[in-house]
Amino acid sequence: MTNYKNFSIFIYLLMFIVMHQSVDAQQQLPFGAKARLGINKGWISDVAFSPDRTQIAIASHIGIWIYDAATGAETALPPATPSDVSAIAFSPDSRTIAGGSDEGTIWLQHLDTGRIRHFPPIHTQHVLSVAFSPDGKVLASGSRDRTIGIWDTETGKLRRHLTGHTDAVNIVAFSPDGKTLASGSSDRTVCLWNPETGELWYTFLEHRNAQNESFVTELVFSPDGTMIASGGDEWPTLFVWDIKTGKV
Repeated sequence: MTNYKNFSIFIYLLMFIVMHQSVDAQQQLPFGAKARLGINKGWISDVAFSPDRTQIAIASHIGIWIYDAATGAETALPPATPSDVSAIAFSPDSRTIAGGSDEGTIWLQHLDTGRIRHFPPIHTQHVLSVAFSPDGKVLASGSRDRTIGIWDTETGKLRRHLTGHTDAVNIVAFSPDGKTLASGSSDRTVCLWNPETGELWYTFLEHRNAQNESFVTELVFSPDGTMIASGGDEWPTLFVWDIKTGKV
């Protein structure tokens, strides 16, 4: 009887916690934070800020939500996949979301109309990153299957299927002029590609040589495109490269 009573108390406490989760989540914000997004949305897999700075997209294993950056108002996008959403990105005009799933599927979802267009399947495992070119005409996808897809966003056709990494491609990023594609991998390398021809231009190996070897999980180009910063999953692992010389 005592065990049953204790179990009942536990259930009531659990229900109380769940019912007050959204309230407590906002009340217990870290110092300086204005709001907490993605409450009760499950495991958050990716977050993207729109280029026009008006929207924030959150992807989880149960869908994609768009938040008004000023008011926090939430809109759920129509489901584009029965699988977990593993990667998202805004188009340069902030009107389209690119998504990738843990089953390797990729799609474009237009925010104005809700129209969804799926791309042909090429990835056999999780899509870990998607990125638009600056003009929005090309989409790159990186996958756990060690490959990179380069897509025509207007036709949905595959332009290039790049191979060369020996482990998962965690992050892809275009240079500001769109003429270079960078990829970071769990093989601890950063590769620079010609997205038009698929040619591999350069491979940075410093993450392998660092004291704390780390998977490459983040990449960002400098505004003028002359440098690239790469970060890993081990702190402190951050390198800033000169694109032309390959020097740190």
